[in-house]
Amino acid sequence: MCCSPNHAQHGAGQCHGHHGAARAQHACGCHDGHFSRRVYSKEEELTKIESYLQDLQAEVKAVEERIGALKN
Repeated sequence: MCCSPNHAQHGAGQCHGHHGAARAQHACGCHDGHFSRRVYSKEEELTKIESYLQDLQAEVKAVEERIGALKN
């Protein structure tokens, strides 16, 4: 289902969009009104989730530092 108002045939409002700096990418796979399916290779998926893990670890560190600052 597409969340783009221009794609009524896909059921407007049925997905949650992810908006990048350059263009909107929606959970349904449409990009600025153009549908395209993207399947990631195992290596691409691994790279993406490793990067995500690094982001999470940095966030945990920041939260732990904030907790420490509040306790002192």
